[in-house]
Formats: sequence, C-alpha cells, structure tokens
Amino acid sequence: MKNIENVVFDFGNVLCRYDPDYMISRFLSDPEDIAAVKKAMFGRDLWNPLDAGMISDGELKHVGCLSLPERLHAPACAAYDAWECNMPDIPGMRELTVKVKEAGKKLCLLSNISVGFAEKWQSIPKLYSLLSPFDGLVFSGPLGITKPSKEIFRYLLDRYGLDPEKTVFIDDAKKNIAGAESVGIRGILFEGDAEKVSRLLFDPEEETVIPGRYRHFKGNEYEAIGLGRHTETGEPLVFYRALYGEGGLWARPAAMWNDTVERGGVKYKRFTYLGDAEEMK
Repeated sequence: MKNIENVVFDFGNVLCRYDPDYMISRFLSDPEDIAAVKKAMFGRDLWNPLDAGMISDGELKHVGCLSLPERLHAPACAAYDAWECNMPDIPGMRELTVKVKEAGKKLCLLSNISVGFAEKWQSIPKLYSLLSPFDGLVFSGPLGITKPSKEIFRYLLDRYGLDPEKTVFIDDAKKNIAGAESVGIRGILFEGDAEKVSRLLFDPEEETVIPGRYRHFKGNEYEAIGLGRHTETGEPLVFYRALYGEGGLWARPAAMWNDTVERGGVKYKRFTYLGDAEEMK
C-alpha cells in the first residue's frame, strides 16, 4: 500500500484475543456454567450499550446476575471484572505496532469499548505496555459513539489531524471497514495473519481488496469478486462485475481501485466498500 502515514488498529481480536469462554474458564470449569455466564455477562444485548457509554460496568453486572443462580454471582462478577487481564496477545500484532512506530508512522487505536476500560487500562501492566506507545487512543464509551458510525471515524481524523487518504484502519469486522471507508479511510480486514498486514503496510506494491459490494464515486454499484495478478507483470488486479445493466465483468489495477479522485475540488474514494455482497441482497 502506498502513501500510508497513519495506522489505526482495532483492539479486540486484532491486537488481543477477545474470548469470553476463555475469560470465564479462569473462574469456572463446568461447560454449562460457562455458557450461562457468557450469555448473562458477555452478550451483545448488554455490551452494545456498554460500548456506547449508556450503562456502567456495575449496571451490567447487576442486570447480568438477575438471570443467573446465586451460586454463579460471585464467579460471574469476578470473570467480568478481570476480562481485560485475560486477553492474550494475537501473535505478531504487538510486534507490528512497534514496527509501525519505529517506521515513523502515526500509531492510533479506535475501539468499541467501555468507559471502565478507558479509565483503568493504564493500571494494567500488560495493557499499559501495549497501548502507551500509541499516539492516539479513541474509546467509544466516553464518547457515546460506536463503530461503524461515520461520526466516530470523523472524530478520530479531527482529533489527531489525520489525512484520510494517508490513513489505514485495521479491523476484524467488515461493517467497521465499511464505516472507515465511508469517510475516505483505507481498510484492511484482519483475519488473524499479522505477517499479511505487515506486508500490506510496508510493501508499496501490495494491495488489498475485500470481496463485496462497492459504490463507484459516480454512483453505480459493483461487486468485487477477488484479487488476482497479471500473468506477465505480477500487478495486483481487482476482478469485479457491474450490479446493473448486463452485469459486465471487468478487471482493474488494485492501486487504481483503492485510490482517490478529485472532482470540483472534492476528493472521493474511487470505490467505497459497502459491505458483504450476500448480506446486502
């Protein structure tokens, strides 16, 4: 990828592994008990408002315990209180943040995460050593805004003075990549391979395109089928089809697919990722 000066990481399942089963297993061993606590304390029905700053850690634990037998209240609360301490590093990702920093790129983090986490990460040695070198940290809870909304990505850009054309966001969720691309930020979908991300960040000839639905800056929509290479030159090519008319098949250099164009003094991404093609049918 060319002209990348700012690298923004997600946290859970990008830098560290978020695995409620593992977190709860530090306090309980019975599979049924683990499943019950996971549903009560780690379900999205409570974590979505938690990430949005709408409820506190204490309120989540209170509501979660209402659906659990009393014998599980103490271990459930203990598992919840210690979840930040029970997130193993994803192999190679801590080292990648160091490499980004040493290369002189601005290093930032953007995460859907609670007010409680934002208040106490500095007191947890493992998290402090990981996150303190970052140039910018954006946590959703204190802002009351979550990914994939445009607002939180715009806040990130404004808060740290980032040029979206020179910024890349790494996340494990396609919808969050779509949110980043909606404001002109490049996206890398993280699938567990730190070395692949490193190649994309540091090799100007490497490109990435997420298969799915895209909107061209002129308005028509297309489905990117996948990334291939020219047989003679090795140049990365995007293979895609039109989602209108006769549905013609096309190939375009990936660097051109990912670039920006200027019309009337306004810059646009040539193609903006909208989401998974099947999910959007």
